[in-house]
Amino acid sequence: MVDAYNQPVPLAFYEANGFKYMFSSEQQECEYRKIESVAKLHTRMMYFDLMLLSN
Repeated sequence: MVDAYNQPVPLAFYEANGFKYMFSSEQQECEYRKIESVAKLHTRMMYFDLMLLSN
């Protein structure tokens, strides 16, 4: 798991390396983290599924 900076370059890097977002939208992540505004979301939670490496 990573808590990636919510900027295009870091997010693109993690996406290119197989990471997926923990939440389908920034709004959903804000609700989970109890943050009132998407504008205050400085990072995005992402994960890499290690089971994919076993194939």
